[in-house]
Amino acid sequence: GRAFEAGGRGGWFYDLGSGAGRAVVAAALVHDFDYAGGVEILEGLHKLSIDAKRRWHDLWEEERHGYGELCGDDAPPPIVDFIQGDAADVACMDWRRGDLIFVNSTCFDDEVMQKIADIAEGVRPGAFVCTLTRRLPSECFVYHGPSIEFQMSWGETTVHFYERLS
Repeated sequence: GRAFEAGGRGGWFYDLGSGAGRAVVAAALVHDFDYAGGVEILEGLHKLSIDAKRRWHDLWEEERHGYGELCGDDAPPPIVDFIQGDAADVACMDWRRGDLIFVNSTCFDDEVMQKIADIAEGVRPGAFVCTLTRRLPSECFVYHGPSIEFQMSWGETTVHFYERLS
């Protein structure tokens, strides 16, 4: 796929701890990613993400003509995909090719965060990682602070934004 550029087209988006799939679908709607995928360990939430994927594809089919006019071409839709499994296991979903990785890490413990950080060190230089609540424990990333407070459906959370160093 093409490299991600803010305001541009292409790139790969991953959501680790994707829940019901809202962030993946939102990413596919607001940026012309080549791929937008999520991994969620909880079966019930994963099933909801499959419903979100179905709704995304239905919307795409309904709005395809308008989207082609908006983009100036008949570009194919981003691939939207959801996997049930452990985000800290690349055998489940190898998200190291991601250009923008969203880590819904509010409920992740220190061990999981360290595994995520270790895997994240394999992303390309210039890739971005966004974590919620928990900081990314890695020296291979520059922190783009200050942190930002956002109101989420479950309450207020702190957003941390990182960029992979070369």
